[in-house]
Parts: sequence; C-alpha cells; structure tokens
Amino acid sequence: MHLNQKNTHVFFQFLGKNILFIVAPIFLLYFNTSLYSQHKSIVLSDIDLDKKLDFIPYTKIYETENTYKVWQIDSLIKNHKLPVSKQIASHGFSQKYYWLHFSIQWKDNDTIPLALELNNPFIDNLLLYKKINNRFYKIGYGGDRNQKFDDRNYKNRRFILPLNNNRKPTDYYLMIDKRNASVSFPLVLWNKNYFEITETKQNIYYGLFFGILFFISLLVTSAGLLMRKKLFLYYGAYAFFMALYLFTSLGFSFQYLYPKSLNLNNYSRVILIVLLANFSALFLIHFFNLKKHSPKITKTFKVINLVLITITVAWVFLVDLYQLYTVWLLKTMYILLLFIFILAFFAAFKALKTNKTNAVIFFIAFSFIILGVLTYLAIEYGIIEETFFIIHPILLGSALEVVILSGAMLHQFIKIIKHKLLLEKENSLLETKNLQLKDTILQLKNQLNKNTPLNKTIILRSKVVLNTEDVMYITSDGPYLDFYLFNKINPEVDRNTFKWALSALPSNTFIQIHRSCIVNIKYVKILKASEIILNNDTSLKISRTFKNNIKALKT
Repeated sequence: MHLNQKNTHVFFQFLGKNILFIVAPIFLLYFNTSLYSQHKSIVLSDIDLDKKLDFIPYTKIYETENTYKVWQIDSLIKNHKLPVSKQIASHGFSQKYYWLHFSIQWKDNDTIPLALELNNPFIDNLLLYKKINNRFYKIGYGGDRNQKFDDRNYKNRRFILPLNNNRKPTDYYLMIDKRNASVSFPLVLWNKNYFEITETKQNIYYGLFFGILFFISLLVTSAGLLMRKKLFLYYGAYAFFMALYLFTSLGFSFQYLYPKSLNLNNYSRVILIVLLANFSALFLIHFFNLKKHSPKITKTFKVINLVLITITVAWVFLVDLYQLYTVWLLKTMYILLLFIFILAFFAAFKALKTNKTNAVIFFIAFSFIILGVLTYLAIEYGIIEETFFIIHPILLGSALEVVILSGAMLHQFIKIIKHKLLLEKENSLLETKNLQLKDTILQLKNQLNKNTPLNKTIILRSKVVLNTEDVMYITSDGPYLDFYLFNKINPEVDRNTFKWALSALPSNTFIQIHRSCIVNIKYVKILKASEIILNNDTSLKISRTFKNNIKALKT
C-alpha cells in the first residue's frame, strides 16, 4: 500500500527522535545478560545478608528428560554423569525437568532467617530438598498444576522457601517442573525479616496501582454506557483486562480469585491476553475510525481476533489433545499477537493523514507496551535474563501506556461534552424559532378568521354538502378525493378531480402543499421547513414545488 512522502518523513522523524530510547535499553539488556552468564562459586561461606542477593550465580543447573528421585540426581551429579546446563534463569520453551543444586556453609552463631524466592508464579511443580548426613528432607513444595494455592508450605503469590540454619555445610536440591511452556526461575536469597517488610510495602503499592487501573476502567466504561460510545466501552474493557492480566501475571489471581482451582492458573494468562488483544484491536478501530478510512485493516483485525478466540476456546475444551501441541500453539498465538501490534502501528501510521493527534498519542503510548511485551518475549525465550528487571517490563510499560491513553480518553470526553453543550444551545435556539413560528401561525389564523365568510359550503358529486371550515385537509387518490373533517374519524370520499377541489375551496384558507394534498391553514399547529403538523397531530409533508405557498403565507 503506497504511503506518501510526507507521512514517510513524519515516521522517520519520529523514529529518529526515539532511536536512543529504543536502542539504549536493548544494548543495556544485552550487556547485562553477558554479565549474568559468568558462573560464580557454588558454595556460600560467611553469609551475611542485610537485604537480598541474586542467587542464580551460586547454583548449578541441570536438565533431565525424565523424572528422577532426589537421591538419583545426587548420585548422577557426584559421579559426573549429569552435565551442567546454562547458568541462566530463563531457558525458553522446554520439555525438560530442571534441578538446581547449591550449598550453604552455615555459621554456628548465625541467627538471621533466610528465605529463597523463586519469582515465577506459574511453576507446575516445585520441590526443595536438603541433604544432611546422606539423608534427604523435603523442606519446600508448591505448584499450580493439580495443586491448590493452600497446598504451598509458604502462602505467597510467588514461591517462597524458608531456609533454616543447620549449623553445618548443607546441600540443597530444587526440582522445577514447567514442561510444555517457557521455563524461567529467577532466584533471590532474602533476609527473611527484610523480605516480609518489603513484601508488605510492595502489596500496598500494588494495591494502589491496581485500584487506580480498575477505577479507570470502571470510570471509562460508565462514561461509554452513559454516552453510548463504543470507543469508551472498548477502552474500558481493554483497561480492565490489562489490569486483570497484570494482576494474574504477578500471581495475585491464584492467591485471591481462584485459590482452589487445580488448573485455571495455567490457562488464565492465555485467555486474558487473547481478550486483551481483542479489545485492543476493537478500541483502535474506533480510535482511528478505521472502518471509514482503512476497511481492509479493520477486516484483518477482526480475522486475527476470530482466529485467536477459536484457538483459545479449542484449547480450553480440548485440553488433552492440545497439551500435546502446547508449545506450538503458544508460539502461534505469540506470532498472531505480535502481528496485531505491528498492524496497530501500521494503522496509526496511516492515521497520520486523517487523525494526526490520535496517531501521535498512540505512538507514544503503545511504544511503552510494545517495548515491555518484546522484552517479556525475550525473557520467555531465554534471550534476556529476568533478574535484570526490578519491575516487570510489561507492568511498567502498561502503566505508562494506560496513563497516556487515559489522558487521551479524557480529552475525547471533554470534546464530546463540549459538543453536547453546543447541540443543546442550538436546540434551544430552534425551540425559540419554533415558538416564533407558532405566533406567526396564530396571527395568520386570526387574519383568516376576519377575512373568511361564515358558513361557506361546497357540494360534492355525491350531493353531500360540506362546510369548508370543517375541512382540515384533502388528499387525492387517483380519481377520488378524500375530505378529512375535524369532527369525523373517516374521510368523506368523492369522485372528482384535484383541480376542481382547488377551484372550489376558498383560496385564502386552503393552500396546496403537495401535488396531491391541500390543507386548511386554520388547523395548522406547527409549521416546519418540510412538514406541517395539524391540531390533531397529523403530519403532512411539504414538497419543494409548493414551498413558495408556505413562504407567501408567512409574509
């Protein structure tokens, strides 16, 4: 599709201004990833934690195709029959089990309680063992597949594994099962007291964050319902599912919304991201008025939405079949979602010609969410280390995007309110003019009452005598005339010509308003530009040919 030179210049100008913003984070992320690939010693001596410590460099990671008992893993590692895997927290899509081995040299006088955090709420199964005197003890467990939230040994949205001082060197084995999906297990070792203080503060911040997001979605949806504007309804739904998706991604949904569900936590994010993409597309269709300016893009959006919904519904109802192809389905859905984002930017680029303000707002707002999503996908595929981020990239990008778009929606709301006030003002002026027209009609009626002779009558061919003052209007239906009287329900029908009726009726009382209609102006209640309303609320159309009769009547 051809894009003119002006739009191309604007696009590259926008790209040039933001190239540093785009390239710099990517460079920093790459540079940081290379730092995390350096393997440190696996023995922690003299632990003295005031706050927290990134723990992946202090572990050795192993992969297995099949499930093993912990003593079998211990034997394989000791006999060097199990090779060490990549020392990173993110391994991308995988069908393997992961075992993390680490040792802690405890001090006899160490009284600081420790807690190991695995910051991924979506692990199917997790087991932590400690080895003392060649015996293994299970000290931590949890998961979200075939397990309830309350089955965890430590109740938290993430996986928290307390570590007690054994006063001797202790080996630990952490088994992670996240097959048929992307595997990520960023580990942080906390001073347990500091962790609990930090967790309380974080939950307060998250409460405010999600409270604001849900309030925005409720406010915008209410405005859409009151004004009957789809733009606001779709944005309200988009903001709601954005907040719910982030709420779920952080693990809060499993903790508070469906803690007794055995499998919903595995599928909830997929369902929510599909709904999020759908309402994002619908919002953009109205935000850029694509139905009018880009119907092909509108159809493409709708087709992709339909495919995503079909895949998701089939996935939910055909669980056993789709588990065999989970990885491929997820990759397909990610590709479709990425295509939606690319299509959204293309639509915004085209909208520079028709709606430049909204297009620029979109570029600014969605740049943040796109960067967050791409960064998250890089984490999912193991390209970028998750431990680099203090704040989840999608959470940060989404917050900035919602703030900017909400400002744009507020601007739209103010414009609509101003337009409504202007229409109300115009309506008030029209009502004033209508009252003036009523006064004019009343004056005309008074003049007619003075000039019209009393008891004027006409005789029909059927020998019926009609008082012309009783006739409200006459219509022609072929060779027949229908005389509508104010004191009769049914018209008086007579076989005669329309021309005869015009000549027989008083010209100062009856005027022709249509090629087949004559009206008695004494019975006119409201006179409009193309319509007359009689005292009995009968509406009669005025044709263009006979509008001069009405103008003459007014004068």
